[in-house]
Amino acid sequence: MADNSRFAFDLEDIANRRYIPTLRDFMGLGIHEVYVEFLQQGGRKPHVILRLVTHGHVPAVNRHGEEVALKACNLSMEYVGGEPDGQWEIRLTPYDDSSLSAGAGFRFPLRQSLQVGGVIAILQGIYPGLPLHHRSDLTHFNFVLADPVTLSVDGCRDIVSQWMIRLHTMGFMEWVADLQSVPRIVFNRNPPSYAFHDLIGYNYKKTTSRDRLRNLLVEVTPLPLDRGDFLDPRVQRIENYGGCQLPYNP
Repeated sequence: MADNSRFAFDLEDIANRRYIPTLRDFMGLGIHEVYVEFLQQGGRKPHVILRLVTHGHVPAVNRHGEEVALKACNLSMEYVGGEPDGQWEIRLTPYDDSSLSAGAGFRFPLRQSLQVGGVIAILQGIYPGLPLHHRSDLTHFNFVLADPVTLSVDGCRDIVSQWMIRLHTMGFMEWVADLQSVPRIVFNRNPPSYAFHDLIGYNYKKTTSRDRLRNLLVEVTPLPLDRGDFLDPRVQRIENYGGCQLPYNP
């Protein structure tokens, strides 16, 4: 259910957006930029999200009573426990630059204009013109236990990979990023390329070390993808796309 104090909404809210003016108006905004961000939230693995920056904004009042302009959103699968243990979320934000907790962020150039609501419909498998094998719902998901000792889970990179494949199939954006968006960081090693399939197989972890220009050092280490569980039986996970093998664990 909606958490208007932090502008976070779930699939039930999407279905009932006509009763939530802020969400309804935001879903009608056109998209200006799209990013994949690798957030650091503790633990060994990153939390990967899709970030959309919009043309225009929606005015709102935050929990402190301050007027804000909502001009971007994070699309993510959040671990909530229970069954299913994943919850799809859209969080609207009053900033259009990189998330503070991002160890890396990559911008993928747009190929066509879409509204926020159109992107969500593509992920839900209900957008007009979707190929038959993409008419499935990528928004219901269970995570996989990654470490039985720490009880950490994984799967967000799996679901974002399937989102990116579908969005690229529909001609929404390019497959190769054109820039890294987090300011004042430097990688200790570069990924093989800025193609999505090369970027998603790494962890990008900030350290406390800096270079001589005071840029923060980010350790880039290989990290194959674990498979979660899509609840829609029609979902066909794609692991080889356009002749490129995504870095899933065997």
